[in-house]
Formats: sequence, structure tokens, C-alpha cells
Amino acid sequence: MNRKTTNTLALSIIKILSAITIALLVIILGYLIYRGVWYQNQKEGEVLPITTSEEDFSLYATKDTKLSFISWYTLFSIAKGRERTLRTLTQVNEKIHFYVDPEVKEEAEAYLLTPIKDTALVNKDTTFEPKGGIYLLKKGKTPPHGYTSLPLYDTVVAVNNSVTTLFNNRKIGSVTEEQVKDLQNGTITNWKTLGGPDEEVTFIDNATNAQLQHTKGSVSILNANVFAEEHGIDHLSISRVEKGLNITWEYLTTNAEESGAFGGIFSILINTLLMILLVLFIATPIGVGSAIYLSMYAKNGPFKSLIRSGIDVLAGVPSIIFGLFGMLVFVQLFHLSFSLISGSLTLSLMILPTIIRTSEESINSVDKNTVNASRGLGATKIESITSIVLPAAKKGIITGLILAMGRALGETAALVFTIGSSTNIATGLTSSSRVLAQHIYLTIIEGQSIDKAFASALILIILELIINSIAKKMLRGEK
Repeated sequence: MNRKTTNTLALSIIKILSAITIALLVIILGYLIYRGVWYQNQKEGEVLPITTSEEDFSLYATKDTKLSFISWYTLFSIAKGRERTLRTLTQVNEKIHFYVDPEVKEEAEAYLLTPIKDTALVNKDTTFEPKGGIYLLKKGKTPPHGYTSLPLYDTVVAVNNSVTTLFNNRKIGSVTEEQVKDLQNGTITNWKTLGGPDEEVTFIDNATNAQLQHTKGSVSILNANVFAEEHGIDHLSISRVEKGLNITWEYLTTNAEESGAFGGIFSILINTLLMILLVLFIATPIGVGSAIYLSMYAKNGPFKSLIRSGIDVLAGVPSIIFGLFGMLVFVQLFHLSFSLISGSLTLSLMILPTIIRTSEESINSVDKNTVNASRGLGATKIESITSIVLPAAKKGIITGLILAMGRALGETAALVFTIGSSTNIATGLTSSSRVLAQHIYLTIIEGQSIDKAFASALILIILELIINSIAKKMLRGEK
């Protein structure tokens, strides 16, 4: 194989590897962006999105509830006092305030199969809460300000008990809306198709309890309150895909609550900003001062080599080691507790090698003749450093600081043992805090929400890209 062929083959391999790498990066980043912006979850409910009853009342709710509909079972639980907050319904951390128009009290009680509490009845002295309101109002009446109409779904898929029996170690428990239609029009003729028993499907319109009880494999569409009074029959849950925006203005501007289970990330972003500013305030003078000493004062020799070797070693130390050091020294020895200052001091130590090395290189690149000329004109060494060296090396130093800030922004392990985990905005240096990268980690391991973790991850990536873009422009000498 001649040299030309070898070069061509090597170049082809490099191009292929580069293309694969770029493709992988695009796929990974694209997936993160997709999951960060939108969520798509498989949900199961007890009712079809159909209203079969014709009651003389309408359902309204405040916008903050984030409800797109209410099922008969949910409304039943609210009326009974079993469902008191919106947490399990829409992940909104608000209490439910249930109101009923007195004119439809009897009809609502008959529909919900439960007495309506007197405290829920609206009178002339009732003050409607601005958040978490759900209101059953007589049709034709105007709802209070801030209330919007909601559909009330009350249709269930009732089946004979034979349908939900165990079959081949599996049990059918849910169907999709499309599968319900297929059951109705006869497209699906055997429950085995849906993973159920080997029973023929018998669809019965408006079946009675006796018909469903005595007909194996039977299925019918019933009103929820009718089904609730029947016995000896079962029902199938309705599986659906729930889609929506992950990142919203509300998510970015509301504080995190209940360890991040509810609310947004505004308090997390503020804590992240506070930590970055504090880290730079601590690390910048130490890092730049060390670089000035190594470049302008320290003599070449074993001591200087030892210092540089130590800096290089620190640059390669895993961040979790810094976290353990910070916990032992700042948290325990200095009694700073798990706080903003403990985490900031730990990160300051971690990014010092980056600041020192980049600042030293920038200072060394300054023309020595300019410095000597300054000294020859009578300036002291420190005057030459502050007037000549630092202004000339400013761009490189700032670039190093930005790169260090980018590393601190994405750090997790060093903070888990030092900064704490409070989602409130830090009110002081000794306040327990939580920053963005750490919030992503804790959100996942605490099982709060994968969707919120992806949303926070996308925000973190955007911040990192902004920082890296600024550093790149400075390295190129752009303004």
C-alpha cells in the first residue's frame, strides 16, 4: 500500500469517525431538547372522555388548577372530602375549595351519590378563594371572575368479572380509547387480543347489572354513578397519552416547593447565581494572585516546580473528593453547616487550578520588554503589574474565569456534601441552598419528576452554552 492510498484511507476513517461523533452529539442534544421542552406521559384514568348524563349544572374551576377536565370519581372524592389538594391531580400545590350552587344541591347529591356538605354551599357571604376553586353551578348562571368551564367526564367501560381474571400470568386492566371503539364496532372479537382471557367479546348497549353479571366476556358503556351502585361487575381503566410543555414561563418564575415536587425553579436559579458570584468573589483574587506570584515573583527551581505539579494534581482530582474535603473541613471543622458558603468555598478550591493556569499563561504571554520599559521609567514592580501586565492579560484571565464558572455551574458531587438541599432562596451565607445541577440530581433520585429533571437539564445546558460561547469569543479576540 503506497503513501497516497494510506493517507486517503486514514482521511476517510477520520471523516467517518467525525461524522459518527457529530451525529451522536446531535442525537443526544436533540433528545435532551425534546424531553426538556415537551413531556409525554402514559396516564390511566377511570373514565372515557365522554359526558353521558344531562344534569342541570355545569362545572367551573380556576385557571391555576391546571385541570383540563374532571372525572366523576374525582368529583366524588372532592365532595366526600377525600381529595383536599391538587397535588395528586395536576401537581399544583394548592388546596381544593369546593363550591356548590344551592339551587342544584339535591341534583348534585343524586348525581354524586353523597350528601353535599353545608360548608360547600354558596351564599351571599361566600368569598371565593382566588386559587384552587372548583364550582358546581346551575346552567345559565354566570360563574365568578377567574372561573372557566371544565368538561365533566362520567362514562366507564364496565365488564363481566371474567374479563379481568388472571390469564397466562397476566391480567387486563386498561384499554385505550381506540380499543374501546374497536370493542364497540366488533373489530376486536376476543379479549385475548388485548392480553385478557380467551373469551369472546360481547358488547351490550346500556347493559343492566344482571346482563353483565351473567354474560361472560360482556362489556358495556355505563354512566359512572350507575356503575358505582352496581355489584358483581368490574370496569377497565382508560389508558391515554398526556402531552404538554415542560418549560413554561410559570416554571421559570415560580419558586420550588416541597423539595422540588411542586412549583418551578426560580429559587433554584437565584441560588445558582448567588453561588457563582460568591465562588468568583472568593476564587478570583486567590487564583489571579497565585498566577502573578508564579509568573512575576517565584524563581525557577524545585519549589516552583512543586507548586505547579500540585496545581496540576488538584486539577485532576475528582469533584467528589473536594466534596468530602469540604464536608470535613468547612461543614464540620469550621461549623459552617450545610450552607451556601460551605458549597461556595468547596467549589472555589475546585476551580482554582483552572484560574491559576489560564491566568499564568496569559501573564506569561505579555511582552517582557514592555514590563522592563515600565521599570526603566521608574515604576515599581507592583505598579508595572497593575498598569501594564494585568490590562494586557485581562482577556485571557477573564476567559479563564468564565471557563471556571462553567465548570462550577455544572458541578453536583462537590455540592451534595456541602451546600444542603433547601429549595428556598438563600437569605444568608449559612443558609442551606440548592443549585441547578444538584436539583436535577436530587429530583431524579427522590423520584419527584423525570420531566422536571429534563426541563432543568435543558436550562442548565443553555446556561453552559452561553458561558462557553462568551469564552470562545474572548479567546478569538472578539468583542
